[in-house]
Amino acid sequence: MSGKRFEKNRIISRVGLAVACLAVLTLIIFLAVRLIRNAQEEARLNEFREETKDLPGGQLANVSRGPDTFGDLLPGPDVTPTPDAPLNQDQVTEPSATPTVTPTPRPIEIQQKMLRTYNENNDLVGKLYIPGTGNGDPRTEINYPVMQTFDDPSTPDVNENEYYINRGLDKKILSRGSLFMDYRSVSGEGYVEDNYAGGVKPTNIMMIYGHNMGTGEMFGFLYYFLNTDYAEKHKYIEYDTLFEHRRYEVVSAFRSHVFTVNDYMDYSRYDDPNFKYYQFCGDLTEDKFVYWYSNVVSHNENGLPEYNASYDDEFLVLSTCSGTDETGARNEDGRLCVVAVRIE
Repeated sequence: MSGKRFEKNRIISRVGLAVACLAVLTLIIFLAVRLIRNAQEEARLNEFREETKDLPGGQLANVSRGPDTFGDLLPGPDVTPTPDAPLNQDQVTEPSATPTVTPTPRPIEIQQKMLRTYNENNDLVGKLYIPGTGNGDPRTEINYPVMQTFDDPSTPDVNENEYYINRGLDKKILSRGSLFMDYRSVSGEGYVEDNYAGGVKPTNIMMIYGHNMGTGEMFGFLYYFLNTDYAEKHKYIEYDTLFEHRRYEVVSAFRSHVFTVNDYMDYSRYDDPNFKYYQFCGDLTEDKFVYWYSNVVSHNENGLPEYNASYDDEFLVLSTCSGTDETGARNEDGRLCVVAVRIE
């Protein structure tokens, strides 16, 4: 009897060992596939960065708001004739009756260096670039394409806007996902110099989401902007749409949290005492804009000087998860937000 029991226990032990080995093997295969997948995505991202590195967004100029920025627009020297140099009457002519001609806006074309990636995936809407800390760690640099998708009315239960929350540039599953733009945001088509004639003006608030990766990838180092010294030294954000280069200056960074279940779908309570920054995106009415920006200023944690915003300004909002909320307490629904105003 004891022999049979021993044999039975030995069989159970062997089965248990086999199951454990199978589990370990499955885990190894899973990790290997994940590593390969990450390496493939990183290789394609590096190609994208190489292709777009000579765009303005691949460089960082030391500029700031203020009169000096617009020196080329200041009036030149006074050339009004003086009494010592009177005009010759023969040089005086009657004003021309030629009608005013409105210049034709230039053709709207995708930047050449964006074409390859856009042709591969036309969900691409731009490139976000923020330089790193300067310590040589490439993870502290934010240098990624930005994607955008929209909800499909035929599938109301599916959040299509978050398609890239766990997908790479090639649309395949990827744990870290991609940076993606809120569906209420419009990057715009055309050029600011032409006042977007023949195209589409950008919305006055654009919002981009990204994962807060423990490795520092994506928006993993965005929390650095809560530090005054860091924010002051890294306050310029470069963003290229498919058509033009833009530069933004950081004006605020703060923590918050998602306050209620399905809160993302409740856009009516803009007078809520809890500031739900994630509800404010796209083109706001002026009263909502005033409410939004007053809270952006009052919630700021990095101590940067207050920027005097106007309703015509354009803002870029970067949003990610945070382990803490606005009180500094641990909160699995915590959020981190960086707000920047367009200066070019």
